Amino acid sequence: MLTMNKAMKTAMLATFAVFATAACDNPKTDTTTTTSAPTPAANPNNANNNPTNAPGANPNDQRQPTATTPTVTMSPIANAKNASDVTQFPEQQKVAPTTMKIVTPAATIRTAPQGTTEVLVAKQGLEVTEVAKDRGYYLVLFNDPSDATVQKAGWVYRDALESTAATPSGKDANGKPLANNPANAKGAPASAAAAKLTCPAGQVRIQTSEAFCGNQCKSDSDCKNVNGMCDGYGSMVSQSGQLTPAHYCVTNSVPGSTSMPHTNPSTP
Repeated sequence: MLTMNKAMKTAMLATFAVFATAACDNPKTDTTTTTSAPTPAANPNNANNNPTNAPGANPNDQRQPTATTPTVTMSPIANAKNASDVTQFPEQQKVAPTTMKIVTPAATIRTAPQGTTEVLVAKQGLEVTEVAKDRGYYLVLFNDPSDATVQKAGWVYRDALESTAATPSGKDANGKPLANNPANAKGAPASAAAAKLTCPAGQVRIQTSEAFCGNQCKSDSDCKNVNGMCDGYGSMVSQSGQLTPAHYCVTNSVPGSTSMPHTNPSTP
């Protein structure tokens, strides 16, 4: 019995030695886990992946290229009280602001060339500022005669600012000689071209910077049958060749009034 206990004790000691040896050969493993940040996947929609970083360079970039802001051109009559009522046209010719005076006894300023809406029937001497021209008409700014603090705008026919009608002084209200008109005094002979004109029934010979046949008028109603407006002012040439100041209808057939009406009006 004593021998058996001794054998068992020896076996147990041997087993313990084996485990101790294994522990020395295999150090304890550190169970602490170090987690590294994952590398982010490339985002095809990320603009930073685009080497140029410019909108549109990456086909997957949904951003739109920044549009260039268009240059906004201010209307030349923006400060006029009635600016929204006055028609302007893309093809109108801008002119350097020029101060002029109405040179005819009266002139109708309208919201559009040959328009039926009147802004003012201006008297001779009214000061206006030209800002554009189109089809024989000038776009002008002026102070309302009834209230000088109010600025208005409208279209007036060129004869009101460039009259070549015969006058005793030989000059218009702007002090300019009537160079285009050989007649420098009322009753002087007409130009050779005007004197030779043969006009259809109902028309008379008119002389301005040109000689042509036109319809004499006193008001717009006199021009309805020719689809015109009584905006012209020049000299009527009599059968004897004498000149007399007269109004005439401005129509498509009048020199300087072609291409009417516009088909593409705009109101800036």
